[in-house]
Amino acid sequence: MDYLPKDHFKQYEISNFAKFGLSCRHNLNYWDNGPYMGLGPSAVSYIDGKREENMPDILEYIKKAPSGRSVTVFSEKLSGIASAKETAAVKIRTMEGIALKWFKDKTGLDFLKLEEGALPRLLEERLIRYVMDKGVRSGVALTRKGILFCDIVSGAFL
Repeated sequence: MDYLPKDHFKQYEISNFAKFGLSCRHNLNYWDNGPYMGLGPSAVSYIDGKREENMPDILEYIKKAPSGRSVTVFSEKLSGIASAKETAAVKIRTMEGIALKWFKDKTGLDFLKLEEGALPRLLEERLIRYVMDKGVRSGVALTRKGILFCDIVSGAFL
């Protein structure tokens, strides 16, 4: 966090740095709670709000997959508040944080109301800060301390 910016690397999420324009789109898709398809044993897919996990046993997978039999061992579809809370928990991992308008457009819910129970403690502990735009709260983002304790912040949003 101290060294890489001196060499023109920008931290774009808690565990990754990149030079301008070279951020990992794959990871950014996760943090935006976008869809992805996982192929192979133990792979996870997330499409249309449904998460599915494939069986971990490679031999069992090889037996079932060619026959067209299901290789899924776990499936869940989050909706409403649970989905919105998960969206907040993953999006906060980015250095841009959670834009209030983006969150409302993505989930249909008001982030500040949804997380009103968690925000005061996280602000008091200086794990997050408000992002301001022309004197108005436009989002929340991790502080430097919050980057180091991101799992606490993410967990508080769940």
